[in-house]
Amino acid sequence: MISANNGNDAIALAKKHLPDLVILDMILPDIEGNEVAVTLREHPPTKDIPFIIMSGVILCKEDQVQNSLPKHKQYILAKPITPSEIIDLIKKIF
Repeated sequence: MISANNGNDAIALAKKHLPDLVILDMILPDIEGNEVAVTLREHPPTKDIPFIIMSGVILCKEDQVQNSLPKHKQYILAKPITPSEIIDLIKKIF
C-alpha cells in the first residue's frame, strides 16, 4: 500500500508504481479526487486502474450508485463509509 498527502503526489505515485486500485478522497489539499482520476485516465499506463472516490458531498447513499461508473472502473462512496463497504466494493471490482 502506498499513500499520498495530496492529489499531485497521488498522480506521481500512481504513474511510478502502477497500483491495482486507487482510493481517493474527493476533497484533497491541492486538486479534487476526480481531477486525479481524469489525469490518470489520460495517461495510457494508468488509464485502466479502478478508482474508489470517497465523498462527503454526496447527499445520500443512493447517489453513490448513480454516480458510479463501472464501465470506467470508477466508483463513488458516500461518507461515512464502513470498512465492510470498502471491502465489499473491492471484491466487486476484482
